[in-house]
Order: sequence, then structure tokens, then C-alpha cells
Amino acid sequence: MGLSANSQRRGGLARVLAISFAFLTLLSLLAGLAPRAAAAVDSVDSPVKGDVWTGGATHDIVYTEGLVNGDITPEVGYYVVNGAPVQIWRTIVGYGGTKRQPWTIPAEDLENVTISVCIPGWGGQCAASGAFAIHGVPPSLPRRSPEGANVNVLEPITLTFSDPMNTTAVESGFSLSPTATGGFWTWGANDTTASAQFSLRPGTSYSATLSCGAKDAAGDPGNPVAGCPIVWSFRTSSYPSISFIQPIAGRVWSGGSTHRIVWDATDAEDAPSSLQVTLWYHLSAT
Repeated sequence: MGLSANSQRRGGLARVLAISFAFLTLLSLLAGLAPRAAAAVDSVDSPVKGDVWTGGATHDIVYTEGLVNGDITPEVGYYVVNGAPVQIWRTIVGYGGTKRQPWTIPAEDLENVTISVCIPGWGGQCAASGAFAIHGVPPSLPRRSPEGANVNVLEPITLTFSDPMNTTAVESGFSLSPTATGGFWTWGANDTTASAQFSLRPGTSYSATLSCGAKDAAGDPGNPVAGCPIVWSFRTSSYPSISFIQPIAGRVWSGGSTHRIVWDATDAEDAPSSLQVTLWYHLSAT
């Protein structure tokens, strides 16, 4: 039995609709494969040119991206030294705006470092920071004094560092036990030498400590002194004692005669033979 005219028309319309749907689906697929608008890293906002960051510390790399929310794209961050990039992170992002990426900085001294953040797909590009430096080698304390026994109570505390130091951090990071009053600091040699005068007690054992709060002046936040905390000890000398054996108070000696002046001197740290004694006399009219 032949098909009616209406049936033929409905069949033709169905074929047209099917072809149209297939065509639209193909267009949709082609549109999805077409190049997207370039995804841009607009700027690297931190670090900035001239910064000095401390090696071993953690800083946030701050950057701004011009992505349209919903665009899914890879993102890669590098630090670059003398043209050689080293990857810091790689991730997938889907939104723009200002972002922060924590970075544990290499513990070494590096100059002319830059940070690059890149979006490698969809015609993307990179943004780079200004050149900055990394200071990662900690300062040392090659010389310190006093140390040991028989220290004069008037001797100052003296510290000599390998690099210029954060003077406030060093002063607050130094301590004596038992505590001593004073501690008035003076600095020299481009802030590599420090001296402080404390009121030390005679015949006392002291423990000196330089804590890890003592940092150099290069970098943010600065490198703690190597080997910290550094602890050493010294003992101040005791005052010598002296007493007269003769003359005895109240005695009368004849003018022109010869007498022996006898005294007894002792010291906790030194033999009597090493002591120096100065004698003087005073004449008064009666």
C-alpha cells in the first residue's frame, strides 16, 4: 500500500530536522575547538625590582591574571636566574584576579632573579617581575669575647660578624645569665662589630647567649646567625684583698730609723707573686 502525501511530507520534514541537528552539532563542536581569547597574566606584583628576599624563608608570589571566570587553563610559575628557568609550581586554574603562591626560597645567594608566571595554552603569555636578589647564606660569628676565666669586670662584650647585621635584632638577641645591668651597645665596621659595656660582678660565672633572633641586615626577614643559638661562658676575676701586718696602728716609729713594712695580699685567681702592690704614705703635722 502506498504512502499518503501527508506521510511523505512528515518523513521529509524529519529528514530535514535530523540533518539540521547534525549540522548544528558539528558547528558546536567546531566552535569548541576554535581558538579561545588569549588568557593573560597581567602582572607579577611581588617581588618587585630591588627586593632582597631571604633564602630558606617563605614568601608569597603575588600576581594578577585576566582570565574570564570559567576558562580552564594550565598555569606555570618559574624563577629565572641568568636566563635559566626553574619551575616553582604548575596547576590548573579557572578564574582570574589577584592570586598568591607561597614559595620556599632557595637557601643560596642569587642575583638578578625574576619570577615568571605563564599561561601556556590558548595563545596565553607570561608576565615577569622586576629583578631582585636572594640572600641565603647565613652570617657567622668568627670572634667573640670575653671567654674563659679571670676576666676583668671592666672588659666589654665584643662580637665580630662575617656580614653586616640587623643591629636591633642582635642587641635584643643577646643575653647574660645571671643578668647584668648596662648593655649600652656601639657598632662599627659597617655593622659587623658590636661592643657592649655591662656592669659585671667580680668573681662571677656568666653564660652568654646569642639567640636565633640575631639576623643579618640583608634580605627580608634576614638570615639567623649560623649555629644559633650560640652559647659561651666566662668568669670574672675576684678583687684581691690586702691587709697590713706592720706597722700596727698606734705604734710610734722614730725618725731616721729603718723599719719593715709588711702586708698580706691574696687573690682568688692569681698567685701572690704575680700581684702588683703600690704603697704610698701620708705625713700630717701634729
